[in-house]
Amino acid sequence: MSTKRILVTGATGFIGRHLVPRLRQERHALTLAVRNARLCPSAWQEDQDIRIVETGDIETSSTIDAALADVTTIIHLAGIARATANLNGEAALNNANVATTRKLVNAAINRRMETFIHLSSLFAVSDGVSANILDDAAAEMPTSVYGRSKRMAEQHVSELSAKGIFWLSLRLPLVVGPDAGGNWAALQKLAATGLPLPFGKIRNRRSIISVESAADIIEYLCARRWPVSSSGAYVISDGTVSTADMVTELRRGMSLPARLMPVPPAFLSTAATLLHKERRVASLLGSCEVDDARFRRTFEYQTSIDVRQRIRQSVPTGPHSKHKTSRLKRCFDFSLALVSLPIAAPVILACALAIRMTSPGPGVFRQTRIGAGEQPFVCYKLRTMYANTRDVPSHESSASSVTPIGRRLRRLKLDELPQLWNVLRGEMSFVGPRPCLPTQEALILARRSRGLYTIRPGITGVSQVAGMDMSNPERLAVFDATYLSDMSLRKDVSLIIASALGAGRGDRVR
Repeated sequence: MSTKRILVTGATGFIGRHLVPRLRQERHALTLAVRNARLCPSAWQEDQDIRIVETGDIETSSTIDAALADVTTIIHLAGIARATANLNGEAALNNANVATTRKLVNAAINRRMETFIHLSSLFAVSDGVSANILDDAAAEMPTSVYGRSKRMAEQHVSELSAKGIFWLSLRLPLVVGPDAGGNWAALQKLAATGLPLPFGKIRNRRSIISVESAADIIEYLCARRWPVSSSGAYVISDGTVSTADMVTELRRGMSLPARLMPVPPAFLSTAATLLHKERRVASLLGSCEVDDARFRRTFEYQTSIDVRQRIRQSVPTGPHSKHKTSRLKRCFDFSLALVSLPIAAPVILACALAIRMTSPGPGVFRQTRIGAGEQPFVCYKLRTMYANTRDVPSHESSASSVTPIGRRLRRLKLDELPQLWNVLRGEMSFVGPRPCLPTQEALILARRSRGLYTIRPGITGVSQVAGMDMSNPERLAVFDATYLSDMSLRKDVSLIIASALGAGRGDRVR
């Protein structure tokens, strides 16, 4: 057992979930600074060499000093990720990515730490697409708010050199893994459809790194003490592939044929412009390649990675992965929504007008929810609560927050009708786990561990029909997971009919 203790922030995040077991494998003593201790797996809570300190938001935490007791190394992973950056304002990004880093840097100086490892991003020096190969000398100022927040955080970390503390800002490219979110989860979802895709002529070059490699590199850096002169911001990667390669290898991992059509990239760019999807398509067509030779040379890190194999290994494993290929379910959802939406439209319009006439605020309520692959999306419902009601799950709301007409709409389940648009767009299914809020971290973790983010959330589902709310996240996730083992078109039809006939009590309030 190492006599040194390592503090890890963001331990329950994507990379943290892989890093903590890797550090424990090498017998490092750990302190985990987490917002919510309930999100830590029971194995961590029972490990005598893991100390868990609930800090809440680190930038305003009063317990961070206690978390730093006996610590010699800080691994700073916490912050708002790029996948959800557009859901947060600039102030929130600066608090989470900049103020938090500044507070930890000051703490490292005051406690005379040995090492500070900061997880940064290529977006600190690019906007995700670059015609040049990016190395450690890249200095382009990012235009995105997210990129600027990571760049400012790096600048605070760089102050440690003057205090004799070794520091690193690791600029990671796209990170892949079975449980990755963001763009990788979207690409997994796209590959899993099995449909022909127009990527056959894309010859771009994009560097990626697997979550396992990222964890290995961080552990390697913690295994010994490095000279302060080696400090700096470094790019790292497993290798470079094209978008066509990514889809091909993902589908190999899913036992699906590649099915890539040779559509000219110029045609795709034109279509993206017409559909106002330029940024998303640019990430599929454009290049973003890095040269990490300086990192490997400086730290004598010479591992050789089969990047294509890592992509294949990033396919969700286990009995739930087969559900991602359920094209029949999607076809059923799309067809039923296409028929139902025109019929429901007059009802939605009448209800929306009645809502606006009886209480101030919009008739249709929009709220960010978590969908398949943990991708956030905007969920539409008829507003049933007063406009100033707190944005919390229904079971945490008071019955007094529901308007008189809202009670009738909820009882008849008419408030769910606008979600037909979400189904048509492919963000939801008719049947699946009810989508939760980004703040319901315990439920997100419980669902993630049971593979529930491999399918779209639903308007109704087994828990909804059973009248179960979201107040007990673990129990809800266990119950929702029973649908995965019994998912079929017949099951979906029976649950839809049961819901239409009044089964379940919807999203209950207190």
